[in-house]
Amino acid sequence: MIAAIVGIISLLLVQFEQYVQTNDVEKADQHLSSDWQLYKRMFVTADGRVIDTGNNNNSHSEGQGWGMLFAVKNNDQAAFDTIWHWTKENLQIRQDPLFAWCWNAHNTTRPISDLNNATDGDLYIAWALTRAGRKWGKSEYTNTAITIVKHTREFMTRRHAGMTVLLPGSEGFEKDEHLLLNLSYWIFPAFKEFAQIDPSPTWDELHNSGIDLINKTRFGQWELPSDWIVLSPSGQVELSEDFPPRFSYDAIRVPLALFWADISEQKLLEPYKNLSDHFSRLQSTPAWINLEDDSVAPYQASEGFTGIIALANAAQTDGELKTTEPHVTEDQDYYSASLVMLTRQAIEETQHHETKN
Repeated sequence: MIAAIVGIISLLLVQFEQYVQTNDVEKADQHLSSDWQLYKRMFVTADGRVIDTGNNNNSHSEGQGWGMLFAVKNNDQAAFDTIWHWTKENLQIRQDPLFAWCWNAHNTTRPISDLNNATDGDLYIAWALTRAGRKWGKSEYTNTAITIVKHTREFMTRRHAGMTVLLPGSEGFEKDEHLLLNLSYWIFPAFKEFAQIDPSPTWDELHNSGIDLINKTRFGQWELPSDWIVLSPSGQVELSEDFPPRFSYDAIRVPLALFWADISEQKLLEPYKNLSDHFSRLQSTPAWINLEDDSVAPYQASEGFTGIIALANAAQTDGELKTTEPHVTEDQDYYSASLVMLTRQAIEETQHHETKN
């Protein structure tokens, strides 16, 4: 009799535990933002590949890092682990800890034809791992992040023109004593966190060089940075001849990184306010601006692009940041939706920081 009662109680305890676990999962799902849920449904496959719908459904290290970063932000460890597993298995195939930059969805026999890395993708992955290790108490995430960060610091930075700069990749960016650089790779808020897990003056040096280069990189009517620049040994900055001379899909991330790191110097953000004021009168923001002749794209920028312009404008004018927040929608492509997610995360984290202070 007693044995039967004990058995019943044990069964009830098991059922109760299962109920609690199920309820906890449901509550966790409810706390995930609707933007993240929609982003996952549109761009993240069941096995963890983040799909770039604007580039033949290929995948990039940058996108994998963003997906991991969004998963940590939304406390979605299951999604994080799935995205990270795919990234490790399919992109971390070089002879170092870094990641191949592109995975071709249409070449099933050889999806990676170029083993070059993209440093921004490496850093976004490392940033996500850093935050995941801290959030979920997983030392293996932190240790992996440290390995990636140290290797990037040691092999992807250069002393050039009296400053420490970040190479966009391991191959193809050092040309005849000139460096080809991309300022969107300066992820200022991540540098702060990397300095905590990898104490080195390099992170402050990169912060300072980024600010110096942004101040030097002022082209065209609105004095905007270009997607790609060339840095000479003397420190002169010029437009690259290897890429269109545009303020476009890369350079739009420059003001976002400044805002996210709470770098609010008027001189740095003023060009975006002027840009916003001009095109708001026309009720149309172009997707790119040619910085040699000030011509503009014949089509409008995406919501993710315009959301960052609005954010930089609000930050300059002490406007209400919440009113600038875009949302992920069904009609957005991967890159626009990613910019939306990054913008929303930057706003939330910056406001949280201000509240704490």
